[in-house]
Amino acid sequence: MEKLVWRNWHTLSEIFGVEIKNCYNVYMNIKHRKDDSRTYFLDELREKINKRMVGSDLKGGKFKK
Repeated sequence: MEKLVWRNWHTLSEIFGVEIKNCYNVYMNIKHRKDDSRTYFLDELREKINKRMVGSDLKGGKFKK
């Protein structure tokens, strides 16, 4: 399981071109957040991507870059 988790983080690191360090510490920091949303960035990202896809669908699948 540990190798699978590392492989997934390594793949994400390559896809996004960022170095991922201290995954466990970052996870624990997020887990200990007391704000309304612990995953604010991911929530916003999901919302924006969904809006863009809906807009693209309404335009017949085409979008501006």
